[in-house]
Amino acid sequence: MKKLFVSALALSSLFISCEKESLIPETEPSIIAPGNLTQRGSGSNSFGVSEEYPYEIYDPGEGEAYLLLEEGLANLFSEEASDGNTDIARGIWYFESGINYAHITEQDPENPYLKDYDETYSKERSITLDLVEGRLQNSDIKAEIIRTYNDVSNEINAETMLQLVDVQFHSIDANKISLSLIERYYVNAVFSSASPWSPPTVDPASKDKYAGLFKEKCGSTMNGSGSWKDAQRRVKRALPHPAYVNRSKFNSNVFSFNSFGLPHAAGNTRHLDGTYLPGHPNALFIAHRTNTLSPSVCLLISEQNAYAQAMVNQLHAVLGKRNHWDGVAWFRVDKSTPFNQYVNWGYYADLATWPTMPNNHNITLPWVTK
Repeated sequence: MKKLFVSALALSSLFISCEKESLIPETEPSIIAPGNLTQRGSGSNSFGVSEEYPYEIYDPGEGEAYLLLEEGLANLFSEEASDGNTDIARGIWYFESGINYAHITEQDPENPYLKDYDETYSKERSITLDLVEGRLQNSDIKAEIIRTYNDVSNEINAETMLQLVDVQFHSIDANKISLSLIERYYVNAVFSSASPWSPPTVDPASKDKYAGLFKEKCGSTMNGSGSWKDAQRRVKRALPHPAYVNRSKFNSNVFSFNSFGLPHAAGNTRHLDGTYLPGHPNALFIAHRTNTLSPSVCLLISEQNAYAQAMVNQLHAVLGKRNHWDGVAWFRVDKSTPFNQYVNWGYYADLATWPTMPNNHNITLPWVTK
């Protein structure tokens, strides 16, 4: 049985396309603040502009997000809009957020955590839509919303709960845009108000590995995963994750942290002291306390375990402030290798909270005939 302690509310999905691990780029995440969708290093503030997730990030503007979404969907499904078209990023927001909104799992406020589940599974399909002067046709958006809503409704049963619907951008030309639609489900989800918050223990490493080389193990010439990537996977497994990850920074639902410091820390990034990691002056092991640490230094299993556990303990201390954070939305351990001569470890982490549904709010589904 997999164990995961997460938020049970889906509302973070109203603002973003959720993270698909296999598609995460090996670059630092863009910093996006409320009302300012500025791509790092650029002056653009156009909706949908993102180096990592083009067309998947959309700020609906000032106001209650639920009401703005409902108003937008009502307009989209109105007779007047039938032959019209919509900005791509806004259209994807209506599509993805509308489906997630429609299938919100409203849990008892006293039981907000997903305690356990038997398994997860995903369904995926490709979507190609025609563009009219670079915009989505309203009739196409409506058709995809209805198709997906019905598909999800047919999938959900006594054992199956929707985790999220994720619309991902793939490519675009003058006449067409290609997207992927991913539906993710929990099987036999169990909810509980209990949320054990003691520091979790990382899985043990299995092989001695180099500090900065992608090799199967120390002494090997075969390519494999790097020790820092092994640590990344083990730290991610040990920490809680929100059920519905918000990548957008909209409404301050996600805040970025990193251990590298400036110039990496920018925008709303908070800096955490990572000088206990290899290649820094306070590394846990004396042999690694140098800023000229060779990538070919071998890290023993016990040393890898110690570094991974130290990262978990540090992030846990932040996550433990339950009034701020619900889990890790995104986490990556990296190695900085100036001129490929030396190595030092650091990490980036997005810690997420989730918004709550307004009291006594009734979900409006304009595409469902009553």
